[in-house]
Amino acid sequence: MGALVRYLRIIHMIPFKPIEGRLVRLRHVTAADEKDMFEWASDPEVSRHLPWNAHASIQETRAYIRECIDAYVNGEWLPLAIEDIETGRVEGNIALYSVKPRHGIAEIAFVLAPKLWGGGHLMEAATLLAGWAFRELEINRIQAVASVDNAHSFSALERMGMKHEGILRQYMSINGEFCDVNIYAILKSEWPERN
Repeated sequence: MGALVRYLRIIHMIPFKPIEGRLVRLRHVTAADEKDMFEWASDPEVSRHLPWNAHASIQETRAYIRECIDAYVNGEWLPLAIEDIETGRVEGNIALYSVKPRHGIAEIAFVLAPKLWGGGHLMEAATLLAGWAFRELEINRIQAVASVDNAHSFSALERMGMKHEGILRQYMSINGEFCDVNIYAILKSEWPERN
């Protein structure tokens, strides 16, 4: 755990400045995001394939935002807001976590409001964060997992160049049941210089 925290604190030495693409801007999560986040985090369809339940109240969203801010400040993981450039609203989150510095590995996870599904926003957000991690943190491998029932997620991962490596059996608990996940990964050497 000590090496992980030391490595993630590098993020503070390499300040994370917002990254902007054509569709989205990645930036730190702030308390001002609660209304936008609650709108999609309270939708059961959003959390259907995720290890958390739909937020029943704005207080749950506030607690999640506090968790995100604390995680960044403590160097535990890098949670970011996905802001829609067209509207300026926060329509999702993306995070870099489970960093293994000795092995040059990190994982990404994401969630996006249904109204943006299929519009390229998720793929752009994941591509922006992966490119940043490969360049700034010198990560060698970025991986992600998605429930075997979550075709939207693995479709986005494949479009960004990740390769399906297999299935991790009963890897994640969703709605109190253990479920299988697909694992995807991309290596720095495979990253076409979108970066």
